[in-house]
Amino acid sequence: MPTNYYRDYDILSNKYKEYHEQKVKTDKDIYRYEAAKKFCKRNDFNPILSKFNDMDKEAKYQEKQKVENDLVASKERKVLNRNAKG
Repeated sequence: MPTNYYRDYDILSNKYKEYHEQKVKTDKDIYRYEAAKKFCKRNDFNPILSKFNDMDKEAKYQEKQKVENDLVASKERKVLNRNAKG
């Protein structure tokens, strides 16, 4: 490593040498984004709310459930009609 290497962060004062507040805010935003990304990757489904965390995935699941429920309901109507006829 060269001896004239410039370090942006001072480890003794625990601060950035220039624009400390802006850089700390940027660091926090980056950490928050990375944590949210890990959370979404690991936690696909919320068991408390019984929903997917991703709204697109939840919409697809709801549509699939609606189609399946309609299919079951139509089969039940056919059976009831057949039994009613005798």
